[in-house]
Amino acid sequence: MLRPADIKQSIDLVSIISESVQLKRSGRRLMGLCPFHSEKHPSFCVDPEKQLFYCHGCGAGGDVFNFVMKLHNYSFHEALTFLAEKAGIREIEDERLKFLKQLQTLFRKTLLLSQKAKIYLTKRKITPEKAEHFGMGLAPKNLLQILKEKNQLLQAQMSGFKNENFIRLLQGRLTLPFYDRCGNLVGFAARTLNNQVPKYINTEETEFFKKKNLLFGLNFLQHKEKVYIVEGYFDCISCLINGIPSVAAGSTSLTTHQAKLLKGFDRVVVAFDGDHAGKKATMRAFKILVAADIYPHAIFLPEGEDPDSLLRKGKKEQFLRLPEKDLFKLIINTIEKLPPQKAITKLNNLAGFLANIHSPLSKLLLQQIRKTFSIKIEKQTRKHLETEEQILQILLSSPELVENLEKRQLFEAMENSEIRKTLKYFAKHKTLPEGHTHMNLLARASIYPAQKNLIERAIRYLERKKVCREIVCPSEKS
Repeated sequence: MLRPADIKQSIDLVSIISESVQLKRSGRRLMGLCPFHSEKHPSFCVDPEKQLFYCHGCGAGGDVFNFVMKLHNYSFHEALTFLAEKAGIREIEDERLKFLKQLQTLFRKTLLLSQKAKIYLTKRKITPEKAEHFGMGLAPKNLLQILKEKNQLLQAQMSGFKNENFIRLLQGRLTLPFYDRCGNLVGFAARTLNNQVPKYINTEETEFFKKKNLLFGLNFLQHKEKVYIVEGYFDCISCLINGIPSVAAGSTSLTTHQAKLLKGFDRVVVAFDGDHAGKKATMRAFKILVAADIYPHAIFLPEGEDPDSLLRKGKKEQFLRLPEKDLFKLIINTIEKLPPQKAITKLNNLAGFLANIHSPLSKLLLQQIRKTFSIKIEKQTRKHLETEEQILQILLSSPELVENLEKRQLFEAMENSEIRKTLKYFAKHKTLPEGHTHMNLLARASIYPAQKNLIERAIRYLERKKVCREIVCPSEKS
């Protein structure tokens, strides 16, 4: 078995980093722009002698394995395989992976002999050929006994079959293999054929199998155009059988690591179940995808349906015709309908999240927030309230209203500092001093009080203006 240390000695860190970063010598070290965050001045340092790197900007650092894992979103084993190929070493022997292959062969043979499993798959409209294509198997009901007889119990535990109780729970379940991006079988998910609880179980995490870092079905996709993210493994299988490119998160909890695996696709669409949990998870996926620098889209399935149930009913065209929603616009539209104070809180939270990501997409979305709300306020101003003086005249119609608006600090939204001063004085004294610049407006407001609809428009203008001013923008964060 080849050790990681052997591969590390065969690889030069500088040559690996230079493939993606332009490095310039600075004394004994090399400097460049960090590939892990946006920056204008080099803070990414490489030490050729120690074969280590460190970024003073974002704190990323380590050896060649750390660099490859972070750059390509690889697991340790994937990085090991990648670097072995770079070093001209074509195969890395790992007894645990060999053992998983042996188990897969056993599971496949057991499935072919099981009438119960065949009936189950037929009900799900999965042919024997498709079952073979997706590597489906069946854990024997005497798996624990087999492993003990072959003296493989310890090997099984080292490969993710954590203990005898887990193996007993696995027995008699339909198995689905997980593959990493190097094509290695690294773990299994298993589903009960009856009402056994839990419905799904997974082999335990190992250094090469971390479910939160893998997407079921990714290894079956040949083209990187559009891809749907679904919840369940059978959702994914049904989609793939129907020619719909998809991957399964394995639950409603999509992770940033999983999302980053899809960065090469032209369009990513969330297609979670049509229930309350699925809809909530879809909205949560917005942040996960944006954090992975992927523009988020989603479809919303009919209530009570999931991709698998819809496709098994022969409703492929209905699935494909479901409108793809822009999740960012959907969130903004939802926020716009909230009361002003709630809108401010939501927008600040959203803007704060985006400002902390430091990616091209997050900057674009922040600009869209500012532009969207500025345009709305500007249109409102041009259509109903030509100048801030007109707003002042409207507000002077009601001393009680002005006092209330002062308490809410809405006057801070006014651009004209003199008008802000006038309103604050009027809020306190209910009148203006003799000879005041705006006395003419007070006189007109007293003689011809503004209509209720104009007062409401003026208040809405100030509320929206305040919302816009309070949004955190990139220029204000830097």
